Amino acid sequence: QVAKYGNLWEVIQLNIEKGWLLKMAFQFDLFGRGYLTFALFLLGLWLGRIRFFEHYGQRKKHLTQLLLGSALLALLSEPLRMELLKTYDLRSWRTAIGLTVQDIHNLALSATLVFGFLWLSLQHQVQKGLALLAPYGRTALTNYFTQTLLGTCVFFGWGFGALGDIGAATAFGIGQGITLL
Repeated sequence: QVAKYGNLWEVIQLNIEKGWLLKMAFQFDLFGRGYLTFALFLLGLWLGRIRFFEHYGQRKKHLTQLLLGSALLALLSEPLRMELLKTYDLRSWRTAIGLTVQDIHNLALSATLVFGFLWLSLQHQVQKGLALLAPYGRTALTNYFTQTLLGTCVFFGWGFGALGDIGAATAFGIGQGITLL
């Protein structure tokens, strides 16, 4: 309600008072994802130290294996995740295992996207097209802040208040427009 109808100060105040607590609960609560976030930080540190992203072109065979392995894990974990989480009872082992499988699935899917993009970037047919994205990538933080500002202006009450009033396709189009801008 505050996001859709509130003014800018009300949205900021809600994020300071309750939003921050929800984010901390998401990370550190009983079923929080803090361990996963920490593991991803360690993985990023390790990949940086071995200069993986600087030399991934020299490891095309390994990159292909990583892509296929992560894609296979993502595909195989999805039906298991769905089956285990059909009934959601935080007191059952079934749900606990299902949430773990969901974490594995999310990591595998993310890895598939990263390795897929890296693999694609090595294909000569698409390198010119991907080169068009390079300036966008060099301004990632600026783009993040700009998209946040414009997106909240479109969807939140302190702007146009379109949250919940438009469909997914229109929201996707708005997002693409903001990205192009």
